[in-house]
Amino acid sequence: MKKNLLTVAFTACLTLLLILPSTLKAQDKSYWEVNLNGGTSLFFGDIKQYQWVPVSNNENEWRFGAGLQFGRQLSYVFGVRGQALYGQLAGTKREWKRYFQSDYIETDLNFTINFNNIFGQKRSDRFFNLYMITGVGLTQYNTTVYELGTNKIVAQVGNGYGKGIGGRTLEGILTVGMGADLRINDNLHVTLESANRGMNSDAYDHWEKGFPFDVYNYTSLGLSWRFGVGKSKAPPYHYSENETNYYDYETDTTTQVDEEITPEPVQPGQQVEVLEIEEQKPVEPPVVVPAATSTTTVQQPESPAKPNPEYRVQIKAKYGKPLSREKLSAQYNIPVNEIREDRHNGYYIYTVGSYATYNEARDRRNVIRNINGIYDAFVVAFNECGRLDKLP
Repeated sequence: MKKNLLTVAFTACLTLLLILPSTLKAQDKSYWEVNLNGGTSLFFGDIKQYQWVPVSNNENEWRFGAGLQFGRQLSYVFGVRGQALYGQLAGTKREWKRYFQSDYIETDLNFTINFNNIFGQKRSDRFFNLYMITGVGLTQYNTTVYELGTNKIVAQVGNGYGKGIGGRTLEGILTVGMGADLRINDNLHVTLESANRGMNSDAYDHWEKGFPFDVYNYTSLGLSWRFGVGKSKAPPYHYSENETNYYDYETDTTTQVDEEITPEPVQPGQQVEVLEIEEQKPVEPPVVVPAATSTTTVQQPESPAKPNPEYRVQIKAKYGKPLSREKLSAQYNIPVNEIREDRHNGYYIYTVGSYATYNEARDRRNVIRNINGIYDAFVVAFNECGRLDKLP
């Protein structure tokens, strides 16, 4: 039964790994990540003094571990990673006069699910993210059980008699836990994770009469470095060979460009028709009305009224210092005259477009994400006072 449960868990994770990439949208964020971490490693099983709280005297149950992770964030929500972990475990049962010590080598494959981007706006620059961890793996361990007080060896597990590395006992594990991510900058992040490993046996502490499955926990503080975070460049504007057709990537249409008319050169001996120009009569100067008696006012053409509220697409923000609109134009392939700069809560914000409805701005946002490569572009609203904190 235990082996069947592990097989089902492994099959489910493998299936998710195979089908997940095909379900991701093009605008989702992806990058590679390496993480170095260390923290506490605690055992929960039969030989343990208290169910949840580790003891620190008469054979200390506190132990530590360290790990290395390498993974890829597949989208704003889903990530996959592999981990190698080395740790130690210990347990004490005073009424049985038993305690054990062990060390393990763990390798696993985990998936992460970002809760902030499931229930909130999909963003990659959020300071704090909360995520779930789940996966499967293998642990290889050596355990030695002692008699409490005399330190006499009572039993051993692994230690040259198992099927793992160096005769360690080899068991499958199922991982479930939670993590928090703190963003320092685009590349550097701090992680805090705590995950339980449910083992496929009850033999870790050489006592098989209590817990049906032995469990150990690894709680760690880590430092992550992300690479490949840069945004993809949009395809350049395309012109046909005669440079008379302009391809518009936003509307997927071709627009004819007016050609400049150049007069043909006159060949030697060619007769040229001369057009007679009618002599113009001198124009009499207009009568000037004195300003004091003039009642005529010049009507200025009215500029089109802005919608209220006005929806735009925000593409960038910088605290304290402005950015160059020319550089943003070159980076994202957006005409510089379409990029507008405003101030909001100490930030210089840069927006594109002006729309009367949210749906129109949303469509432009999708174009900017897919074509211009600004994957975190989002819709904002303005009124006569400036940018609103929330969409109306």
